[in-house]
Amino acid sequence: MTSDRRERIEAVALEALARGEGERAAYLAAACAGDAELRREVESLVAGQGAAADLLESPPWRSPYDQLPYSLAVGRVVGGRYEIAQELGRGGMAVVYKAKDLQLRRWVALKFLPPGLAAFDGMRDRFLVEARAAAALSHPNICVIHEVGEDAGRGVVGLALVIGDHALADAEL
Repeated sequence: MTSDRRERIEAVALEALARGEGERAAYLAAACAGDAELRREVESLVAGQGAAADLLESPPWRSPYDQLPYSLAVGRVVGGRYEIAQELGRGGMAVVYKAKDLQLRRWVALKFLPPGLAAFDGMRDRFLVEARAAAALSHPNICVIHEVGEDAGRGVVGLALVIGDHALADAEL
C-alpha cells in the first residue's frame, strides 16, 4: 500500500468518525464512490476506533472474566480438605478464595481456573506453568505453592496457595 493510499484511507476514516452514525453510511458511499477496497479499509478503521473507545471507557480493573457465572459456595469442601470461607477476588484467568485447610488447620488461598476457561486450548497448561513458576520461588513475601489439583466432578483446575500468617493474622480458624 502506498503512502498516498494510506493517507486517503486515514482522511476518509477521520471524516467518517467526525460524523454521526446516521450520516456515516451516506458519507462513505459518496467518499468511496465505487472503491470497495477503500470502503472496507475505512469501515475497519472506524469499527476498530469504536472498539478502542469502548475499551477506554471501561474501568481498567475489570476483567472480561469478572462476569463468569462461576463461584464456589461458602462452606463447600474442595479437594477433600479445603473449606471455602469467602471469595477474595477475580482476575484475568482465575477466581481466588480464602479457605481453611481442615487437615493442617491453616488458612490458604485457593486459585481456581473456572470450568469454562479450562476448556480453552492452552489455558490449563498456562495455569500449570504459572503454578510451577511460583513454586520455584522462595521468599518470605511470596506465597508458597502448597498443591495443584482438580476439584473432582467439576473439571476445575485448582491451585492452593498457602498464605503467610501476616496476610490472615486477624482470622481465626
